[in-house]
Amino acid sequence: MEDTIGAAWPLEASADDNVALPPPWDGVADFENRTTEAALVDLQYRDPLLALRVCRSVFCRAEVRGDKQAALHALFLACVNLYNSSQRALADGVLAVVRERARGVGASHLSARIALADAKQLSEQGEHAQAMVVRQHALDLAMALGDNRVIFFALGGLAGSAAEAGESGLVLSLCAQQEPLLTDEEPVIVGAYFHRADLMACAWIQIAHGHEIEGERTAARSALELARALALYACDKTNNDREALHCLETLVQILLLLDEAAEARAQVAHCVASLAAVPTVGSELWCVLELARARIDVHDGVVGAQTLKTLQAIEESVLQTASDVQLLIGEVRLVLQRAQEQLGHHEQALSSHKRATQWHVNRHSAQSRQRIKMLRHTVLAMRAEAVEFIAHDLLTPLAAGQTWLQTLHGERLRPTRVPPLSEAQKLLDHAQLLSDEYLGLLRVELMPREHLQVLDFGALVDDVCENAAPPQGSGLRLTRVIDIGTPVCGDVTLLTRALTALLADAFSRAPAGSQVDLLLSHDRVAGESVLSVSHGGPGPPPALRTRLYPQFFGSNVLGTGELGLALAAKVCRLHRMRLRFETARGAGSVVRVVAKTAACTTSVR
Repeated sequence: MEDTIGAAWPLEASADDNVALPPPWDGVADFENRTTEAALVDLQYRDPLLALRVCRSVFCRAEVRGDKQAALHALFLACVNLYNSSQRALADGVLAVVRERARGVGASHLSARIALADAKQLSEQGEHAQAMVVRQHALDLAMALGDNRVIFFALGGLAGSAAEAGESGLVLSLCAQQEPLLTDEEPVIVGAYFHRADLMACAWIQIAHGHEIEGERTAARSALELARALALYACDKTNNDREALHCLETLVQILLLLDEAAEARAQVAHCVASLAAVPTVGSELWCVLELARARIDVHDGVVGAQTLKTLQAIEESVLQTASDVQLLIGEVRLVLQRAQEQLGHHEQALSSHKRATQWHVNRHSAQSRQRIKMLRHTVLAMRAEAVEFIAHDLLTPLAAGQTWLQTLHGERLRPTRVPPLSEAQKLLDHAQLLSDEYLGLLRVELMPREHLQVLDFGALVDDVCENAAPPQGSGLRLTRVIDIGTPVCGDVTLLTRALTALLADAFSRAPAGSQVDLLLSHDRVAGESVLSVSHGGPGPPPALRTRLYPQFFGSNVLGTGELGLALAAKVCRLHRMRLRFETARGAGSVVRVVAKTAACTTSVR
């Protein structure tokens, strides 16, 4: 039966799969038990092939029982094993299967961990801002579940995103939030101490560099001492070769900045002695180790032809790898430049300097773009929270207050109580209208353009006119001429609110007893629909028109009626429509909305 179920396993079976697993893995393993999972993580570092066999066995048993959650858990841990073993192509394939299977399983701590794996994949693809969003989602889910272990890893992932964007202060802040979660009772977290310490050490290096630029040498020295303590801690805590060598690279940089080359050599020798296997020439680990050694040689001025040859081999190997070791290429070229200078190869040194400078310029530009994206995601998240606040926490009590006031209106009240009650009703109506308008503005900002669909603009305008009535007692009349069958790409709700706001503005400005004219025409040659609303009154003043497009508004910037125009302006911008205010011939004013009638595509942004 297990062989049949094993067909669902997304990897080829190994030759020794039929051999019985050794104790304690020969029985039923429950990965929901954190001690068992921690033991598997430890096994992954010592014997990744055996760990993969254990995952397959647990997966097959769970499939037989019909336990989707347990099967998904085993599959996810196999994926983690493959990533830790640097088998990224296989790991990416398994992650795709995990992601598909997770759709049929309810939200859990495992869902949050799968999201973190997705985020890691996004980071490796250079999508650090999007990775930050996914990690924030995982953090929110973990906090809702009260899962400290996943919270720890989510915070660490966010710190990694911040480090990619060059935000050293944010890295330290996020790592500080991990502090209360550090406990010896969580073996998996204990194994990740090194990563947190290494991130913090790198952040302090950047801070020290900033102090050095400002001429604050004492502060720079203090920052490097903090970085040294963290890097030493990271090197001591790590329990596998890959992590040990990456932590060593950080430590060597710090020691050389502190002018302690002898200590750096001693740390390299200590790390090499503790490795489980000698790195293969040309491999990622070989590149990291040899770069650390070359740094020390260059610092001590003992560069030879072999050092130069090794650095050139490192540069070539790093350029061919798809791993995150590529981030060292700028440093490799700078070390290579200094080695060439010491050997008198000045032309080659100049070439290396140019390549290193270009890499760092590109790196800083990419970091700037990531910062902008992260800021945008943060702003959008804040707006989403504002939408939730207005829609629920604010509008709900306002509606309840109005209900109570309406109830009181039906009661017999002393004459002195009636005016205050009417004034309270007006204030509540005004507050609800303002809240509703702001809610509309925020929702426009959060609406993705890919959610827009093709609709009949003429039919929508006609529906709006049917429901739009001039204020009672104004004597205003609305006339309309509408070209039905004019397709545009848009959102029905937002366009309805925008058109309603434009008509309300026209009713408020038109002279009493006059006429408001609405015309919608379709220019098939130009591929445009033009909506015109005209009346005999004045249009919005020029000063107001310039205030319709800011990202956000304060209550002292726009009034209630003007918020409607601001909403219309934002809706037009979202829909790539042109909104124009004009003076009509003779007297009066007209507002025009020009919309493209091209078909909607989901790729438009």
